[in-house]
Amino acid sequence: MLVIALTPGADTAVVLKNVVTGGRRGGLASASGVFSASALQAVLVRRGFAQGFITNATSPQILLFYLALLPQFVSADTGMGYLLLWAMTLPVIGTALLLIVVLLMGRVSRWLERRSVRRSLDALTGPILGGLGIRVAADAVQEAA
Repeated sequence: MLVIALTPGADTAVVLKNVVTGGRRGGLASASGVFSASALQAVLVRRGFAQGFITNATSPQILLFYLALLPQFVSADTGMGYLLLWAMTLPVIGTALLLIVVLLMGRVSRWLERRSVRRSLDALTGPILGGLGIRVAADAVQEAA
């Protein structure tokens, strides 16, 4: 474990970059982020949790919120409490809506457990998600040009 921790990688590069550009505070924020991610990865042993985490962590919608919308309401000197309030708004609302979905879908779970229904849902959602990914990539390429 010590060898892995001592081997420089992307985490080290990000922390060093943020120390240079943001001082000690920037470096500590980055190191805290690395710690949080590592701790969460240790919890990712449950399949459902891991799928939810990866889906959300790589979601363009969530990334756009935190990279484009959130900075409109906070600045570098914003207090931690205010920042946490804004940062937790989307997860709280999103989780509440997902809990409603879980409760509603629990009522139709027997129907969803049928093999033919699952295959149909997989056949429907796969191309939709793939198409959305292609659309996001195409928009990114178009904006870069």
